[in-house]
Amino acid sequence: MDLFKSGHLPYIIINTAVTVIALAISLWLFINIRYENREKKWFKLIFQGKEWTPVIKAIALQEEIEVFEREQ
Repeated sequence: MDLFKSGHLPYIIINTAVTVIALAISLWLFINIRYENREKKWFKLIFQGKEWTPVIKAIALQEEIEVFEREQ
């Protein structure tokens, strides 16, 4: 095969490894990013700041309203 003779094998191996690692991280995040994990350290590291904090507060407020309505 010309691919192996041309010296592109290290590139293909590195490229494949990086792609597999990125895919694994993406799948793990897809499965684990949930509101229930909001207190975990890794979650706070990824989702913090002025864009995410109001969303968490709004969800907490919505839950309080739902609890209040159930009690009525």
